[in-house]
Amino acid sequence: MAGAGARNPERPKKAVGRMKRRTHWLKRWAEKLRNNAVVRSGSAAGTIKAVGLVIAFVLQMLLARLVSDPAQFGIYAWGQNMLFLLGSLFALGIPLATSRLVAVHHNRGDQASVTTLRHSGARWLALICLTGTVIAMIIVFALPSSVFGDLPRIVALLAAGASSLVAFTQFHQAMARARSRLASAFLPTQVLRPLFTGLIALGWFAWAGRNPGGVEILIVVCLSLLLVLVIQLFLVNRRQPASADVEPDHDELRRDSYGPSRIMPNALPIFATRLADLFVQYGNVFVLGVLGGPLAAAGFFVAERLSRLASVPRSVISSVVQPWLASAHAQDDRRGLQETVRHAGHATLWPTLVSVVILLIAGSFLLSLFGSGYQSAYPVLTILLASHLLGAALGPAQQVLIMSGHQSLVMKVMTLAAGVHIIALLVLIPWLGMIGAAIANLVSTSVARTGCVYLVRTRLDLDPSVIAPLFTKWSTKRKDEDD
Repeated sequence: MAGAGARNPERPKKAVGRMKRRTHWLKRWAEKLRNNAVVRSGSAAGTIKAVGLVIAFVLQMLLARLVSDPAQFGIYAWGQNMLFLLGSLFALGIPLATSRLVAVHHNRGDQASVTTLRHSGARWLALICLTGTVIAMIIVFALPSSVFGDLPRIVALLAAGASSLVAFTQFHQAMARARSRLASAFLPTQVLRPLFTGLIALGWFAWAGRNPGGVEILIVVCLSLLLVLVIQLFLVNRRQPASADVEPDHDELRRDSYGPSRIMPNALPIFATRLADLFVQYGNVFVLGVLGGPLAAAGFFVAERLSRLASVPRSVISSVVQPWLASAHAQDDRRGLQETVRHAGHATLWPTLVSVVILLIAGSFLLSLFGSGYQSAYPVLTILLASHLLGAALGPAQQVLIMSGHQSLVMKVMTLAAGVHIIALLVLIPWLGMIGAAIANLVSTSVARTGCVYLVRTRLDLDPSVIAPLFTKWSTKRKDEDD
């Protein structure tokens, strides 16, 4: 007993020592986060986008209550997906291709080249949007009525006619991201657009005195896009800083490698990649609307919109680091490239994991806010959240490849993933309904993400994944302990 009592005074000292070490470690960790550019910029952009997604979630809940008829809400969901699908198709990869070139010149302070690239990209985009819109509307007019079934033809015509609004809002968002103007990039599209949609819809409901249908809500979405585009044009046309002096030799090199002539050669593979990605992103609701009907499309649409809350970290960090990846590759800064990729991976995975856990716990309640008929979509939400978590764990491999000029390789991987996705949709939807669509999404995501990780490791000798280094570090630590 005496010996035990003699040891007791040492225990508080050891406990205090452990607490001091933990406090010191936490302070160092917090300081490291504050000094991390990816975390700082990602936190600012993530806050904006998180607010926007919350507003968008409340908006969809509001629209579901305003429309009241799930079939009409399904018509709106189908039309909105077609609107953004066509708009993204007509963008033809030009926003991302132009932003990669703009990021390089902006990093050098060459604002004259930035303006030239922006104007050149806008001209290409206007030409392609005009051609695509005309062709799409002719095709919709020519299709027989039996193709549409319960989906009105006017919805497809409206989506085709307004698709250029989506393309140009994406273009101006990409230009703002390339110059690291995060507020200009995210506020109009992520916050103001859903806010405008909700306000206009409420105004229409108060004026008309009746519940709107799917077509009326789709018109409201188009009006909100128009307002956002006006705001983006105002932000773009603000006075720009004077162009910095650029050495002639370097300027000539940039003109050959990163000039306007490179927009379309870069855009076409990106377009093919984006086309495949769009089939994965929007094809679920589109095919569900045709094979499963508006009710199935509405259930999946709500679950998919809710699951997007978990995609905030990945989409935000990808947008933040894109110009840095392009500049680092252009300067052949491999160390900076790997460091940016590593920071981006950690800044994506852990917030995504937290978001997934929260949504799994609260998912059933959140779905019930849309109406009692939407709670059956909880299994769909679970599978979609697994897809987002998988994408976050494998890191920003796709962005690394595109920003380093390997867009053709990404195109091949995404084409394979889209083919797998379409086959899975056609097989699984008639069998499992909207759950089958969610499983198809998980399968195609696995193909796309693992394929891009493999290419980054073999072609660039970089490791974009967060999980693999953690397992390597853990294995090394265990081996040292055993030795």
